[in-house]
Amino acid sequence: MRGELNGLKTKILREQPCAYYVHCFAHQLQLALVAVAKNNIDIASFFATANSVVNHVEASCKRRDSLRGQLQEELVIAFENDCLITGRGLNQETSLKRAGDTRWNSHYGTLISIISMFSSVVHVLQMVIDDNPNESAAGASNGN
Repeated sequence: MRGELNGLKTKILREQPCAYYVHCFAHQLQLALVAVAKNNIDIASFFATANSVVNHVEASCKRRDSLRGQLQEELVIAFENDCLITGRGLNQETSLKRAGDTRWNSHYGTLISIISMFSSVVHVLQMVIDDNPNESAAGASNGN
């Protein structure tokens, strides 16, 4: 397929030598947005914190299992109270999405997964603090 794209590029440049070729514009735009975000202290800090939350919650099988268990409990309670929104594809997320600099929309997916599972994420983070009070204090002093 790469050869086909190179052939297309060659044909376009033959007909219009001034044409500017950009491979995968959406990918280039994502990289530009990430670069700008990393240079803004507030935005970089925000996404570093979001990534830290994901890393802490997804760090071990015990924490992932705790997150799934908490989500299941919340779904049961919402179902019993008739507050659960049902439909195709809903209530199926059981883990937090990791952000990647090169994947389109990945930061958005990370934020949406944290928001949709917020109370469960807070529960798991509280469990981490309760289990390891010295570790969480050291992490806070190191900026983690």
